[in-house]
Amino acid sequence: MEFRDLRYFIDLVESESYHATAQKNQVTQPAISAMVKRLEEECGVQLIFKKSSRAPLVITPAGQVLYKRAKKLVKEENSIKIKVKRANANNFRLGYSELAGKA
Repeated sequence: MEFRDLRYFIDLVESESYHATAQKNQVTQPAISAMVKRLEEECGVQLIFKKSSRAPLVITPAGQVLYKRAKKLVKEENSIKIKVKRANANNFRLGYSELAGKA
């Protein structure tokens, strides 16, 4: 399971649109469909379905579980990236208030 696929899946659930998800992530609609298929194959369950091309997306209970867990994972991924960058920054910042400087 790749973080990119999880981010696309989150966007798809939130927008309820393959087209909007593809535009937001600057990929094609078939790329979003392929992502759903990959996740479904990896999880072994159906995550999303549409009754017809005009019908709204239906997120299965398994899809809801994946959505909620993916949001947590992606948030943690972002936190890890920030902490790793800060660890190598070696920056020291010192500040003071102008009020304290006048006293």
